[in-house]
Amino acid sequence: MRQLFIALLTCWVHVLYGQMSLEQRVSVQFRDYSVEKCLRIIEKKTGHSFSYNSKQLHSIDKKVSGDFSNTELSVILDHIFKETSFKFKEIGNQVTIYELKASEGNVVISGYVRDRESSEELVGARIYFPAYQVGCLANSYGYYSVEIPKGNTDFIVSSVGMLKIRDSLYADDNIVMNFELEEDTVLLSTIEVHADSLRGNDKYEPDLPYLDRTVVTKQAMSRVPAVNGEMDIIKYLQQFPGVAPSTAGGASFQVRGSGTGNNLILLDEIPIYHPTHLLGLYSIVNADALKSATLYKDFVPLRFGTRNSSVLQIQTKEGNLNKHHLSGSLGFVSGRLNWEGPIVKNKASFYLSVRRSTFPAIAGQFLTDQKLTLPSFIDINGKVNVHLNSNNRIYLTSYAGKDALSDSLSKYDWGNRALAFRWNHVFNGKTFSNLSLTHSEFEYGYFHNSDLFFDNFRQRVVTDKLNYDVTNYFSSTLKFNYGLSIGWLRTRNGDSSDPNSTLFLQRNALVNGVYFSAEKKFGQHFKVEAGVRVPVSFHIGTQDTTAYLNEDLSLTQVIYDKGKVYDPLFFVDPRLLVSSRLNDKNLLQFSAGIVSQNTHIVNYVNYFLPVEIWTTSNARLKPEHNFQTSAAWVHNEKSFQTSATIYYKHVLNVLDYASPVFTSSADIESNLLPGILNVAGAEFMINFHVTTRYSMSVAYTFMKTSQLVKGINKNNPYPAANDRPHYLSVSQYFNFSKKWKLSANFTVQSGKAVTLPNGQFVIDGTAFPVYDDNRNAERLPFFSRWDVTLVRKFGVYKRRDRFEHYELLRTIQSVRGLCSTR
Repeated sequence: MRQLFIALLTCWVHVLYGQMSLEQRVSVQFRDYSVEKCLRIIEKKTGHSFSYNSKQLHSIDKKVSGDFSNTELSVILDHIFKETSFKFKEIGNQVTIYELKASEGNVVISGYVRDRESSEELVGARIYFPAYQVGCLANSYGYYSVEIPKGNTDFIVSSVGMLKIRDSLYADDNIVMNFELEEDTVLLSTIEVHADSLRGNDKYEPDLPYLDRTVVTKQAMSRVPAVNGEMDIIKYLQQFPGVAPSTAGGASFQVRGSGTGNNLILLDEIPIYHPTHLLGLYSIVNADALKSATLYKDFVPLRFGTRNSSVLQIQTKEGNLNKHHLSGSLGFVSGRLNWEGPIVKNKASFYLSVRRSTFPAIAGQFLTDQKLTLPSFIDINGKVNVHLNSNNRIYLTSYAGKDALSDSLSKYDWGNRALAFRWNHVFNGKTFSNLSLTHSEFEYGYFHNSDLFFDNFRQRVVTDKLNYDVTNYFSSTLKFNYGLSIGWLRTRNGDSSDPNSTLFLQRNALVNGVYFSAEKKFGQHFKVEAGVRVPVSFHIGTQDTTAYLNEDLSLTQVIYDKGKVYDPLFFVDPRLLVSSRLNDKNLLQFSAGIVSQNTHIVNYVNYFLPVEIWTTSNARLKPEHNFQTSAAWVHNEKSFQTSATIYYKHVLNVLDYASPVFTSSADIESNLLPGILNVAGAEFMINFHVTTRYSMSVAYTFMKTSQLVKGINKNNPYPAANDRPHYLSVSQYFNFSKKWKLSANFTVQSGKAVTLPNGQFVIDGTAFPVYDDNRNAERLPFFSRWDVTLVRKFGVYKRRDRFEHYELLRTIQSVRGLCSTR
């Protein structure tokens, strides 16, 4: 009873506090100032924020003067807007300034939705007007725009894990309204599991849910067993149908039968080439730096186009605009330190996160026989966020990561480096644009020195890219997206002057694209999104000679003159998404489209290290084209949700090795042949959340692949290397009490299709494997795994300042069971 009373008192004080800002007493002086300058002075004095359209305020031909001592804020605002058509109202802990005009028609409501604690924008927040059944979602920068009829109306603003705002407003002209939502501490203590962004029953749902879009938050990741205390976004995604680990227990992933090189991973819009640490055990995404993430695997938005299987869009934290915060942790695998805070309060902020491997000495005992040093890694995330004004903001993002592994004779290291500059500009309430300049590179190298031989290699893959995207909210039911991208891709050797250095492919290419899409809503129950993307690529010669393999296994030599443009290639990628809500419990969705990929990424045969070969498209190794269609159904009930999806994909120009033997990287193209990949499958997911103490989700995928490459397997179809017919994931979450929580995951999957040698021959003491003509005729055994985590909450620390709550969590046990069965 005492705890209930405290909770009610806390909520009441929150409400009371939110209503007191207009009653706050302030002392200010105005000396012939403009209206906007007066508002800025008040903001500086009180710490409260105003939402307004700066263009409207600039139209006020009035200078304000006055001395106010210990005067209520509402009285001061009455004086400022006296004899004008402007009014003010407090909405969601902010004061909104709007203009009253006697006219008919529609108005545009636009602005940002933010977290009140940190002032960071909330991706995917929802704004809904029940009277008109009109709503919208905030974009990946927290910006929203919606058109409604003029007049009085109620509205609701919500976001996952945040308290809703329910209020009303009088709209007689375009209004800029920025909302600040508070964390819902009651919601966070309950169990909430969603399948592919399935939102559940909510009569205020502003938009149709997407089955093809999986939204990830740190809150959701925290409920998944964290091996050795390391939360991992990619391992979290592997719980969903259609997403499977490329190696058992690893952090790399494949989607619907395609390879890891077909997934586009964007870190704040920067393409990342190699997304894992520690030989694939953990992803490079530091959970502490994660703001949110979205995975697309059915309908890929038109602004994406350089990978053809899926897109994982990751947004990192922007930094607290209000106060400094320092945090860290130390675990079996890594130690982390995070620092964020304002550079200029409410105007600019920064975020810095450092993570480094921290293996205890006892771990080295497992590597003694192999004479290997402990593998190590480090990564650094940095970000600066600057609000120039209400219509412009810029972001600077950087990432650097490196892994290393060595023994007495060899050393191997690899890592990513990335930079990004982004500029958001609001032209008006209906038009939002984003300009991004990104630089991304991945480098790996190997050095070996023994009495028998000396060898080393190093390759670097670099991409510089410009993207410009525009979103136009034409009306409450129609939205346009259009833009372009220009990318310069190049691969480079290490020290080519070293006669013992292994030469890699050297390629230059321009990979460009333009797109246009439209999203149209027909009432609350039917929506169509359609558009087209035109990818264009050029190969630029680097004065090298390459041998290409023909279908009859003969070779053709090609010389590429330096600086000359070769093989201009373009394609047309149409895409369509149709969503229909049959009633409050049932939704149908259909998608179809083409996604092209101009860069081929080939795994290096017989290497367990993360060595991959990047090569550009040309007239002989043409771009991959994924023709995919899917149909889905979802059913909602009070305590569970069910979804089912069937899909088929037909991929042209998929590469495979003509002979499954080791090939020097410089000659890799002489062992590659293009072919066709066909994948058909069905995906099912069920979520149960019967009580707040227990929830469960079950995901199952059935998939069948068939690959046909002329010149391989006697020209007969064969299973693709990524073929795994069955994949099952069962996740359970037990909320025993306020202090004890238990989560458990069980996964079982079919083994990969592989080509095993049927003999060997020996030359000078070295054994060489012999393969027959049957490709991928064998299969590895079924694999199953348990992941279990037990969490003990040691206490709750409550700050009296503004009734903010913080919890100190400590994981006291993390158990990972591992077993393999046939």
